[in-house]
Amino acid sequence: MTAVIFQASALGPEPEPGFRLETEKGAKVTQKSRVRKTTVIAAACLVVFFAGGVFLTQYSYKDAVYLPKSEGASFIGLPNMFPTIIYQGKEYACAGRLQEVRPELSALKGSYIGKTNPVIDDCLGSVNGSRPKYNNLDSTHEFDLYTVKGYDPGFRIIGVQYGNGLEYTILFESVEGIWIRNGSDLFRRYNAKGNVLSAKFLPYSEDAETGEQIEIEDVDLINRFLDQLYRSKPVDNTGNDQKEYKRYGNLAITTKDGLGLGVMLVEGGYAESHRLNGYLFKIDDGIFNEMMDLVQ
Repeated sequence: MTAVIFQASALGPEPEPGFRLETEKGAKVTQKSRVRKTTVIAAACLVVFFAGGVFLTQYSYKDAVYLPKSEGASFIGLPNMFPTIIYQGKEYACAGRLQEVRPELSALKGSYIGKTNPVIDDCLGSVNGSRPKYNNLDSTHEFDLYTVKGYDPGFRIIGVQYGNGLEYTILFESVEGIWIRNGSDLFRRYNAKGNVLSAKFLPYSEDAETGEQIEIEDVDLINRFLDQLYRSKPVDNTGNDQKEYKRYGNLAITTKDGLGLGVMLVEGGYAESHRLNGYLFKIDDGIFNEMMDLVQ
């Protein structure tokens, strides 16, 4: 996909206060340094890697990437088997399964937000040639919505349904409306560093993440890996010069509260997140190789 330069009016917002744009010595930052690219973001209901059809526009600002708020207008042809909520102008995709009893998630229910309005149809396509725009708390399914204790509601919220005398909880996540300058801007939101309970490695295959799961008992190694993941920089792997990298497998980390995060370990010392399609995060070779020596 070819990058296209736009004038300022067509670009994403300026970086938030405190954003520091590093340039080469003597270089000047101009409007043309900002590039708008349209990519495909995956979205579905698995905790680790999503699959779906969500179209978002990502903005890059030198070595940073902006994920804008889409307010429900970016989804095309997404079946409602993938629960979705619009909250405060952001799309929240499910990070779990419907009709699932999760005591650890129920224990994390925080403040009550409200009841969602299930008006999003089973296919969020165009209507009379225009994309629909949804309101706050519109959703594909009806949920009682709560914040998640210990997490920014701009990142994670909990949806609750009731049936057969049971409480079904499902986790929703969103990373819209943020700048990503390094891995910390994305991965720190999971509250994993220093809070690791366990981890496992799932070898990658073309059909699915299959094979024997490898338990990783070295929590210190996981924390050191997370430290380097936070320090990593997003590397653009979109456009005509897109490269194919071998995927080794998924590193799934469970935190002490029962939640967690997953990243795909990729050839060349990279980590890949389903949250930022088309970009890789370059990890320190030393810690990456130490991790791969353990799981291969």
